[in-house]
Formats: sequence, structure tokens, C-alpha cells
Amino acid sequence: MKLYHAAFVVIAMTGVAHAEDISLVCQGSGRYPTSSTSSVTTWNYSTGQPSQGSATHTEVQSVNANIRFELRGERARILMPPVMTPTINNGSDGGWWNFDRLEVTENEISGRFNLNVFNKPRVRIDRRTGVIEVDGNFNYYFLGECQRDETPVERRF
Repeated sequence: MKLYHAAFVVIAMTGVAHAEDISLVCQGSGRYPTSSTSSVTTWNYSTGQPSQGSATHTEVQSVNANIRFELRGERARILMPPVMTPTINNGSDGGWWNFDRLEVTENEISGRFNLNVFNKPRVRIDRRTGVIEVDGNFNYYFLGECQRDETPVERRF
């Protein structure tokens, strides 16, 4: 009995108690930062000559897209739209980002993934409404609604 109780306490402490395998497809919209560099010519008043340089411009882009989420045992991962992957990133497994700080409760699945040193978006999925929210730094955000992925076993054609 003590062994059973100890195992239950360890599982409850991890926040992944009663985790079932789940595969979701989530439709929604997101925003993400983009930057571009352009050449500029300015006048150097001290030399009386033109001077060449570059300027970086950052803006926020929007996208309507699907993301995918998978929960397998005590591990979770998310597939974000490729356009939302920053140029400087920590690398993914074919576009899939593994979660850390995963918590699974009766009403919510939450955690975060590590895009890069500057951005570790938090993910929250409401298991009652199906709403998913991905919230990171630098205007990195996605809001959508999830459905179970019911991929047919047989080919359609």
C-alpha cells in the first residue's frame, strides 16, 4: 500500500497524471515578428560625402494557419507553421518542438517549448472548450480551436 501511495504522489507531482495519448489539429490565427535589412545612403556632413549603411526594419506579420499538438505518455510536442519559425532557432525535429514544463490536468494542458534563447512560448489548451493559446515574446502569438485528429486509417483515393 505504501508503494502504491508513493507512486501516486510522484505521478501527481509531475502534473502529468492520467495523461492519455492525444493528437490535435488546431485552426486559428497567429502573429510573428519579421525583419528585413536594406541598404541606405546618408550624407556625412563631417566629410561632405555620401555614406553607405544598412537599416533593419521589424514588423509583425499575421497568418491564418493550422498547428498540430501531440501528447504521448509524459511527452508533448507542437508543430507550428513554418512561417512562424524564426531564422535564429534552437532547431526542431522536422518542425516539431518538444515541450518542457508539461502539466496535464483534467481541464487543461500547458507547457512551453524552446524556439530560441530569447523566446520560449507558453502553450495553454483548454480541454473543455478546445481553445489553444501560444504566447511568446516579441509579438509571437497564436490563438485557435482544436479538434481531435481523426486521420483515416485507409486512403481516400
